[in-house]
Amino acid sequence: MGNEQLTRAIVFGAVAAGLLVGLFLLVYWLLGMAGASQSVQLFGALLAPPALLGGVLALIAQRRAGR
Repeated sequence: MGNEQLTRAIVFGAVAAGLLVGLFLLVYWLLGMAGASQSVQLFGALLAPPALLGGVLALIAQRRAGR
């Protein structure tokens, strides 16, 4: 793996981490505004980012397998 690929992977990982943390906070806030209990807020906010990440990684894997 070349330096350019490694740099791209690190940048992608950092951006993805920032977006997923932001998604956690957004879901937590939205569920709070909707009047959900704190346990529902936390559970929903904890499940949303990994589910989204898994979906994105599955799409990437399918596209790469199709080449």
